[in-house]
Amino acid sequence: MTYKQPISAKRGEIRFRDKLSDQHFGTKTAFPQEYTSQEMIRVLVEKTRRVREDFAKLNREGVALSPFLDIGAGYGQASLLLENEFSAQGFASDLASKPLLTMNESAKRLGFSRLPHAVVFDAESIPFPNQSFAFVFCYQTLHHFPHPLAVTREIARVLKPGGVFFFAEEPVAQSFNLPLWHRPTKLRWWEKALKATLILPFISRIGKTEIDHGILEEAFPLSVWKEALTPFAKFETELKPFPFGPKGSLERNNGLNRLFLFFLGGGITGVARKKASQAKPTKPHFACPTCRRHPRLSKKNGALICPNCGDTFPVTDSIPILIKKKLRKKLYG
Repeated sequence: MTYKQPISAKRGEIRFRDKLSDQHFGTKTAFPQEYTSQEMIRVLVEKTRRVREDFAKLNREGVALSPFLDIGAGYGQASLLLENEFSAQGFASDLASKPLLTMNESAKRLGFSRLPHAVVFDAESIPFPNQSFAFVFCYQTLHHFPHPLAVTREIARVLKPGGVFFFAEEPVAQSFNLPLWHRPTKLRWWEKALKATLILPFISRIGKTEIDHGILEEAFPLSVWKEALTPFAKFETELKPFPFGPKGSLERNNGLNRLFLFFLGGGITGVARKKASQAKPTKPHFACPTCRRHPRLSKKNGALICPNCGDTFPVTDSIPILIKKKLRKKLYG
């Protein structure tokens, strides 16, 4: 199996997120089946509520939430929440720069004032040194790769000893499915009719607009999720069938939960921990994604430069674009 995300999918992510950001935070309507600006306000508020519950639970369990790294941050609502309500500091990252540029607007809509650092990078090559972060997390991100292991290996590398990786709202494959088409976020009238009869989830899959742009919309079986968590010393997961059914986990084989997942599919949430050791953690700083030697990047003429290999990385609208030169040209020109 190929673990690397194809360049066409990376390019599709950037093109799609650019246009969608204009729709969510402007007046343009590029995709009638996606949320409008007014609808997106309600979605952001609801997402922030769910994230608040997740972080509060982790906080009660003694998980250190700072310094943090948010991968696939989108409009940054989770990072904004950590900065403003949990006294944490860290970085909101994404492959596309346009969503990160909306964080000022997201903060206004959500009533936040403090902003995290924003950075653009490829999650398969995280531009930070080993053992930099106490907490790394992502929502609805890993299923955009052919295999989550391409990202979880890098996450384990940048976690401090004993650090925590949290992921949520990721899909578990529905085995009993005939994927005749991909449906959009806002269902069309005939899809609503099929949903009312409970047939829709068995003959279609989500993600039409993303698929149209070449973005990967994967749903992984439990064996792939278990393999994706092998870089960590231990993990705890929750498997929840959708739209109903008994909860379970990867760690414990609940036959009834597996049966519901087989027919309905569902979602997985997990907390994975890196092995504690005597290794000295590193304070987070930008490092070179090209030479992988992780020297601290220096500033020069409004850009960032690697003192080891000499590669230069642009800073656009105060956001560093820390992607390898060859790949950056293919994605951003």
